[in-house]
Amino acid sequence: MEYWFPMGLNSTILRIQAGYQANTGLLFQLQTLRSVPDDAQCVKFALAGDIEGLKYLFANGLASPRDVSPARGYTLLRWALYGKKYATCEFLLHAGADPDYRPIAMSDNSPRIKACHFLLEGGLPEDGTDALRLIARGGHYDDFIDESNFTQIHRIVLGLSLRSLEEEIKLHPEDINAQDSMGRTPLAWAAARGDSHSVVTLLSHGADPNIIDVQISGPVSNAAARGYTACVRLLLEAGAHPDPPMPPGVKKGSPLNVAARNATDILLLKNLLDFGADPDSSGTDGDTPLIHAARTDNSSFALLFLEYGADINCISIKGATPLTTAITYNSHNVLSLILERWHEYSDCPRLKAPDLLQAVALYADVKTMQIISSMDHLRSRKDKDYIVGDFSSRLHQRPDLTDELTLAFGDLLDAINNVNITKPKSHICPEKLLEAGSMPPLLTRDQICRGEGQESPSSESGCFFSCPASPVDFFDTSDENALGTFPDDAESQPNHS
Repeated sequence: MEYWFPMGLNSTILRIQAGYQANTGLLFQLQTLRSVPDDAQCVKFALAGDIEGLKYLFANGLASPRDVSPARGYTLLRWALYGKKYATCEFLLHAGADPDYRPIAMSDNSPRIKACHFLLEGGLPEDGTDALRLIARGGHYDDFIDESNFTQIHRIVLGLSLRSLEEEIKLHPEDINAQDSMGRTPLAWAAARGDSHSVVTLLSHGADPNIIDVQISGPVSNAAARGYTACVRLLLEAGAHPDPPMPPGVKKGSPLNVAARNATDILLLKNLLDFGADPDSSGTDGDTPLIHAARTDNSSFALLFLEYGADINCISIKGATPLTTAITYNSHNVLSLILERWHEYSDCPRLKAPDLLQAVALYADVKTMQIISSMDHLRSRKDKDYIVGDFSSRLHQRPDLTDELTLAFGDLLDAINNVNITKPKSHICPEKLLEAGSMPPLLTRDQICRGEGQESPSSESGCFFSCPASPVDFFDTSDENALGTFPDDAESQPNHS
């Protein structure tokens, strides 16, 4: 039994477990953990593999190895395993993380069970094998195999038996779609291991490519998560769904979503998209493939998703966008790509000042700050929210704070707040001025109330924002009152912090 106290009240998770052993009798265990926001620094550090950042937070009492985020119910260890940050997994284990804590979703598993899965799938780097064996130590891996109810076909595919796969299928054709204790078929395991020969053999004997296991994953998801392009293509051509249907009320990452997070071959993603995969599919936390590409700084993936219609304005459950994600993880290539496509935003990124600058203050490195400073549209006019926000104090909470970082952040604020707006010689749309490298002017409140310059964003001017698209009388920079009375655009935007 588990009870989560309200985060604003106590942030404590109380967990009571009961069990029975023949030699000791009834057993009770009381465990306390702490609930932290999904966008907490410790979660980001675990996902990014930032061991030094985690050490700093632990040493200063700002986080602990027993912290849990609510959306998925993941511990920091589970987040590190999710991001395949194996050295971080080892660090967290030695720091006291619980490998048996199970996430909220019934379709998910504890770090220890996931480690056993990954070890059976194989194809791991040396440090990955060492970390996973550490998580599964104490005989848990052998117990997992014994309790999985594998058929002989399963065991052959998994390399646990040296018998011939074709001969075994002929002897026991009824087992070709048999499911183990986790609901995985032999085909699902073959796909997860990247064994294209076994995949072809099983498909040729009638294996079903659309059977889903208890974790709501199928063969395509398994192959996509491990980056096995050939297996993904074979399964899709055999009739596998690129977006497997989910049970009612279940939210789970699609094959494209898991591939965007884990794969390295862009052809794998293109195969899924060509077969009809949704470019905006998301899992429990609402992270889309584009957000995953922003986190890993894979600009090739990001460009592919955008070409297939991915939403550049997508917002995750925790309020992250592709832009703020690129800033948070210092993904310089994707950040530049996204900012170059600023005209595709439904709202100018500059208008989301508090969220954007908070991400910059907490996570951005010097180069990220320089990239943002160089983009004219992010400093297109003065905005009170850039000034009143206590972003400097957030910056000084960082364990990696340096004089260079402080100077770069100050330069960014100066670039945003100290804008010299020149009066244009001709009356054209501010977005056109931006494309020409000029700053857009501001309207006074009186001009806005008179409706001057108001036109639909879908007008022929090519504007994407609700901004003046017809001739208006702009004011000079000397009109300080006009600047001071401009409506606070940032207040009208959703708060994603």
